[in-house]
Amino acid sequence: MSPSRLPIPPLFRLYQKLTLAVAFSLFLIPSPLQELKADELFLSSRISELKQQILGIQNQLQQLPPKELKSMNGYLGYHSAITPADPTGKPLNKSITFLLQKDTAKRIRTIAIMPASNPRYSPDVAYGFPKRFRVEILGDPEEKPLRTYDYSQQDYAETQLIPLLISNIDTTAQAVRIVVDRGVEKDGWEYFALGEVYIFSDGDFNTTVNIAPYSKVFTSDSFESRATWSPYYLYDRMTPYNMSLGPKTKADTDYVAVIPLQEEIEPQIQVTIDLHEPTPIGRIEFFPARPPWEISLPHFGYPGSIVVEAFEDSDFSAEPAIYKEIINSWDETRSIVLGDIFFSVPLFSPGARYVRVTFGELPVHGPSRIFAMGEIAILRSGLNVSKNKSVSVSGITQQGLDPSLLVDNYASNREILHPEVWLHGLVERHQLEKRLRQSEAALHEATFTRERRINSSLILVLLFAVTWALVLYVRSRLSRSRELVQIRNQISSDLHDDVGSSIGAFSLGMERLRNHSHSPAVDKVTQDLRLLAKEAAVALREAVWLTKQDSISLKDLGSMIKERAFFILGKDRVICQMEESLPDLIVSIVHKRNIMLLFKEALHNFVKHAQASHLEITFRRGRNNTLLLQLEDDGVGISEQDPNHKGWGLSTMRTRAKLMGGDLQISSQSGKGTRLELRIPISNLRKK
Repeated sequence: MSPSRLPIPPLFRLYQKLTLAVAFSLFLIPSPLQELKADELFLSSRISELKQQILGIQNQLQQLPPKELKSMNGYLGYHSAITPADPTGKPLNKSITFLLQKDTAKRIRTIAIMPASNPRYSPDVAYGFPKRFRVEILGDPEEKPLRTYDYSQQDYAETQLIPLLISNIDTTAQAVRIVVDRGVEKDGWEYFALGEVYIFSDGDFNTTVNIAPYSKVFTSDSFESRATWSPYYLYDRMTPYNMSLGPKTKADTDYVAVIPLQEEIEPQIQVTIDLHEPTPIGRIEFFPARPPWEISLPHFGYPGSIVVEAFEDSDFSAEPAIYKEIINSWDETRSIVLGDIFFSVPLFSPGARYVRVTFGELPVHGPSRIFAMGEIAILRSGLNVSKNKSVSVSGITQQGLDPSLLVDNYASNREILHPEVWLHGLVERHQLEKRLRQSEAALHEATFTRERRINSSLILVLLFAVTWALVLYVRSRLSRSRELVQIRNQISSDLHDDVGSSIGAFSLGMERLRNHSHSPAVDKVTQDLRLLAKEAAVALREAVWLTKQDSISLKDLGSMIKERAFFILGKDRVICQMEESLPDLIVSIVHKRNIMLLFKEALHNFVKHAQASHLEITFRRGRNNTLLLQLEDDGVGISEQDPNHKGWGLSTMRTRAKLMGGDLQISSQSGKGTRLELRIPISNLRKK
């Protein structure tokens, strides 16, 4: 076979096809690559856009009230009666009606409904919020609504503790009614619950005021439990969000005084606020201080009793315009149940300039009494009229305290907001947080998709590079193989021409010597040289033949044995029985070498020692799937007393048989010839 026409392995052909297919896809068809680049540009732009969007939302969230929920262990709100669920879907038709302040028509601006919180669940989960309901604005409770905000066409989907906000109502009315058609169904029962209701109406000073606490409330039914569920808790201004604090922060906002314990009478602390001019007063609000080091310390420094007085003059000698005594303020503020929470006390004064608040029954923490307060806010029609006004404190000897912290409109390090502004901020925060979660999910998906495509592209490029590297490697190996074949053929040709001609000349010389009469010793040497020449010639022929073969089959091996015997002995002295149906298997080079060397030794013995006239060779499949090589001559046989016995090389032949995992049996009788049988398992001969 010509070196330039070496066969191409099937696996290499497959790689060639794959390489061409990849190359065709990547380079000859531009559209997939262009689409990949377009998608990459789109995803990069999308990711950049989403990151900017997330950053923008996060910046907006920083400008909104924080979401600081606390668990409500009591005073949860209003709970309807628990009734069997109606399988027919008949509306509950239960209602809660707010008759507005003094039965006087009020211009309503905003209504907010806060869901209830159940301490058995997370504070962020709405409990029992009605599924289908409507909010009616009534000019007259007995007549048709002036406006209806209908949420009864489909189930209310929001499950988090976030207020339902109805804005821009701008309607004068005498009542607000919430009508529930479908509550929550569980275990065959139906009910609903609400946490707090805010009704904002026009107030003085271009502001709004929550008039729900000043309204008369009527319910169609109610499930009541002391300190847990009651219609009153619908408008007590207490929710899991606690205080209406905003985004602005300040380091020092709370007034905290430490008073050493003494045997004297417990001190009375008085805080006097000068409003600078006589001002109508609607209520006063107390905001607790934040416990130090973020430890859980309910009613930290919160007084047990509070007395509120309002005066028109600074000498406080006249009868106070307002006198409000709050006994056991911890109970009034639900602090025992809820911990630190602000509370509001109505005052109703047509005009007063000075407000004096006396605090007693200070809590004891360690070796001291503590008085702590975040803010004291005096309100008129929803406006904080005590903000940044003059304030003084008596009954405390501790130096370095700043009384203005009591009226700076900050508590727990945050600014106090108007309730309506605060509720709008909570709703906006909730909507932005939903958008933030959606944007973050979209960013994650886009980033994952881009990384997956980049990885796919890298894998494709890597596969292409590896494929081409393999192609180049295989081509290099094939080229090298062609060079080696050329060198091998050249060596074979040189051996045949050079060494072969020399052996031929040597054999011719031996033939000429044989035609002359010599002594027996010279004839024996001449005969030995002629044998060596023949063996060298046949070995050369085999070597030249092998250099041109990539593999040797079992049949090839039989042919080599037959040709060697014919060449050495001549066809008239050899009988060969070769099986035509030998297994089609490739013999390993090691086994081929051992078999041929063993056969060469046996043939050499026949010529030199056997003194036989004929040799019969059998090469076939034997029993138990073995290869049988049998040589039988009609010579003198092998005798143990023969001084040339050791020269027969029998031990070497047995060693070679054992190396191949076979068995060599030699039987001989003096004067009756010799039989040599080599059996090798065919499975041992396979090329590995």
